[in-house]
Amino acid sequence: VNRTGLGSKGPNLTLFGIRTSLAAGWMRNDEENLSQWLKNSNDVKFGNLMWNGEGVDDDHPLRNLEDDDTKVNQLVAYLLGLK
Repeated sequence: VNRTGLGSKGPNLTLFGIRTSLAAGWMRNDEENLSQWLKNSNDVKFGNLMWNGEGVDDDHPLRNLEDDDTKVNQLVAYLLGLK
């Protein structure tokens, strides 16, 4: 297990749905905040290391989430369901 995150493709999502905070304690873990975080994490916490969609095709399903409330709502439901 790479506990430093170096070389990893994303955060550890184990028990994500029961966590009380997001963004290293920056905000409460609820539907509204998670939605904002997924749409544009850099607006929420400037300089964070959240993936910004680089390195995949423009038509990748996770690109441009800020423009697709349906996808964001589906991701929020999935992530908050990880218990």
